[in-house]
Amino acid sequence: NKLEGNIDIIMSLVNLQEMSLHTNMLTGYISCNISNIANLKYMYLANNFLSGTLPSTIVALTLLERILVQYNQLEGSLAQDIGNLSKMKLISFGHQMFTGSLPESIVKMKNLTTLAGNNNNGMVGSLPGGLMDIYSLSLVDFGGNRMTGTIPGNIGQLSYLSLVSNGMTGTIPLVITNMTSLIHINLGRNFFTGTIPSNITLLTRLVALSVHDNNLTGTLPYNLGALTYLTRLYLYMN
Repeated sequence: NKLEGNIDIIMSLVNLQEMSLHTNMLTGYISCNISNIANLKYMYLANNFLSGTLPSTIVALTLLERILVQYNQLEGSLAQDIGNLSKMKLISFGHQMFTGSLPESIVKMKNLTTLAGNNNNGMVGSLPGGLMDIYSLSLVDFGGNRMTGTIPGNIGQLSYLSLVSNGMTGTIPLVITNMTSLIHINLGRNFFTGTIPSNITLLTRLVALSVHDNNLTGTLPYNLGALTYLTRLYLYMN
């Protein structure tokens, strides 16, 4: 739609359980008073013209399961105690101006399936060490930021992993080949060294493998041809 207006008027609807206002032309700030909407489960505000921050008072919404605020003009950082939202399943806040690091508390979200903060160009720090211990997690996308550090050695069962265009270092960990649900890997435009793990061919569901623009060496995995579902293979500029 092309609905316009300020979302402040929504914040007085204290009985809301689902807030679905995405893909409009709405403006204004996400008020600190959003904490008054105590029964809110779904907050869909993506694809608007909202500005300001994602207020820290959001952690009071203990029933919240989904936050989609991507494609707005939000900035600032995520609340350090956002991990207290224990029912959270999906967080998407990409294509904006978020800064700061990913809070360590996020590893407490044991029901999380999707975590996407891509193309903010201001996220720094490293991935929390326990992030991949969230067994339910299937998608992690922080491409297009300024994150550093290494890929955590404790790998879960992701199907989609994108860390493209950051400042990450280290090697591609061998344990990544245990992520047998992986369909998409994009680690391009970083500073990874070492080799492509030879047993990456164990990821038989892989459709896209991108490790271009790094500092990788060595030889191609000898049985790369076993990845019969692969449609995109980007290995250039190493």
